[in-house]
Amino acid sequence: KTLERQWKVYKKCLNDITSKAAVIKRQYNNSKQELQFRDEELGHLHVAFESLKTENEQLHQRVINQETEYQSILNKLSHHKHTKSTSPISTQNHYYHTHKHILEG
Repeated sequence: KTLERQWKVYKKCLNDITSKAAVIKRQYNNSKQELQFRDEELGHLHVAFESLKTENEQLHQRVINQETEYQSILNKLSHHKHTKSTSPISTQNHYYHTHKHILEG
């Protein structure tokens, strides 16, 4: 009888351990899937981040180029102002000849 009782206790412990192991295995598989999903998400985010970084660098370069172009135009205008006569007639004639094709259609 004692052996039978010990066997029942042993079997119950074995069942408890087996069911706990099943729970842990299920949790492990869920965690593994979650980790895999997050790794994939992280991969996508990394690709998106790199793409945005590239776009940002291109935009930054465009701003620098436009700034340089703008400064160049300002310098030309400034130089032009100092070299030409400032009399109203001369300015009107210059304007007319520069925009003649627009004014005469």
